[in-house]
Amino acid sequence: MKRYFVIAPLLALWAGTVMPQKNTAFGDGERLTFRVVYRAKLIPTTELATATLKVDKLPSGDYSIVGNGKTVSLARWIYDINDDYGAVVDPRTLRPRTAWARLREGDYRYNYDMTFDWDSRKAHSVYGNLKRPLQTKTMSLTERSFEIISMFYNLRNEDMASFTPGVTKPLDLVMEDTVQRIRLNYLGQEKVDLKKLGKYNAHKFSCQLVALGDKSYFYLWVSDDKNHIPLKLESPVKVGSISVLLTGYSCLRNPLDSQIK
Repeated sequence: MKRYFVIAPLLALWAGTVMPQKNTAFGDGERLTFRVVYRAKLIPTTELATATLKVDKLPSGDYSIVGNGKTVSLARWIYDINDDYGAVVDPRTLRPRTAWARLREGDYRYNYDMTFDWDSRKAHSVYGNLKRPLQTKTMSLTERSFEIISMFYNLRNEDMASFTPGVTKPLDLVMEDTVQRIRLNYLGQEKVDLKKLGKYNAHKFSCQLVALGDKSYFYLWVSDDKNHIPLKLESPVKVGSISVLLTGYSCLRNPLDSQIK
């Protein structure tokens, strides 16, 4: 998971049974910001990193979605991270056309570029550590196949009424060199307190990367409105937990009706 320290956990945990669908949840110019914190008993809450997600509409009509995650100044002496992810998404189906990443983590450099051919149901990837020759791979696609960014934005358009507590839904996450199966379990509705941003009604999910077994559970809360923006993510670790918390938003497509006045 080294290659996906900041942005990927935020994106990969919001998954369900997916079919191409009309976008009603996000639009041109939307920007979301987050902070990543560590919590444990008897230890002060420590901010580790910040993250952003930005949507732009291209002249072609496609959506360009770019994410960045980087460690804050006080954490850089432990591990300096500055990762960029991006995808170009078809506005009619919300399927990815291309996806890329440029990862800078200490002295480590890792890139990937993927193209998606939906006519042949194939994804073509070029990837690798820049100190070594790049590798290539072709992977098969299904109706529920998405890479990490398009997956998240597609699933923001899911009908929450289709989720009932205890029901598990699958998704195939296409990474640069493999396809991972994800299981999502809907846990019901809760309230989330984001301090300065206020309190929100939310839908809570747990998510599991099947290949990692029972140790891979995470929790995600998304806003109970038409935007379905991520409010909070929590990942238990051996001592304490890592949380991703929404800190700001702009240019939302729909009113933020989930906020408790």
